[in-house]
Amino acid sequence: SSQSVLEDSTFTLTINSYDADNDTLTYNTNSTLFTISSLNSTSALINFTPDKDDVGNYTIKVNVTDGYVRGYDWKEFNLTITFRNDVPYFDPVLGNWTAYEDNLFTRYVTAYDEENDTLTFTTNSSLFNFTSINYTTVMVNFTPSALDRGNHTITISVSDGENTNTSTIVLKIRPENDPPNITSYYPNSLSFTMYENSSQQLNISASDPDFDPLTYY
Repeated sequence: SSQSVLEDSTFTLTINSYDADNDTLTYNTNSTLFTISSLNSTSALINFTPDKDDVGNYTIKVNVTDGYVRGYDWKEFNLTITFRNDVPYFDPVLGNWTAYEDNLFTRYVTAYDEENDTLTFTTNSSLFNFTSINYTTVMVNFTPSALDRGNHTITISVSDGENTNTSTIVLKIRPENDPPNITSYYPNSLSFTMYENSSQQLNISASDPDFDPLTYY
C-alpha cells in the first residue's frame, strides 16, 4: 500500500501480525528514517516526524520474525514525504525596546527560514524604516525627537514570500532634558553703555523644548 506525510508532520502507522504458535514477534526495517517500537507481542508502531531533508519517495520494507528458522515474513509499502514551506521566525525572539529622545537608537532584527528564502521585513511604525543588512537581517536606526515621547505599540512582520510571521512589541521613548533657548532680548545689542545714577531695563524671552518652567538668574 502507499502512505504519505507532510514534512514536519507526525507519521504514525500501526503494524499487526499473527503467529500460529503465539510466539512474541520482533519487527525491523530497511529504513533509516525511523525505528519500530513494540506495542505488544504481535503489534508494533512506526512513529516519526520527517524534516525537510527527508522529502522524497521511499520504498519501505518491514520484516517480522518469531525468532525461529524460517519464522519470518515481510511487507513493503511506498512512503511519500511531501515538501511544506515553513513559516520564518524571529531569532532571537523580539522583546520590548527603550529609546531616548535626541539619542541615536539602533537595533538589528534577524529571522530564520528553514528553506533559506530571502526574507522581507515590514512594520506599521512611522518612526523608522528598515535598512537591509543581508537576506535574513535588517537594521533599525533613527533618532527620536521630543514629539516621539511615549509608548508605541509596534508590529514587525517577516515574510518568505508565502508565509508571514508577526511580532508585537512596545517601543518606549523616554525624555532627554533639552536646554532652553533665549529667543529675544532688549536691548538687542550684546553690549551697551550705562551712566552713573541711571537705570536700564533688560527684557529677556526664552523658550524650552520640554515646556519646563524657566528660572532666570
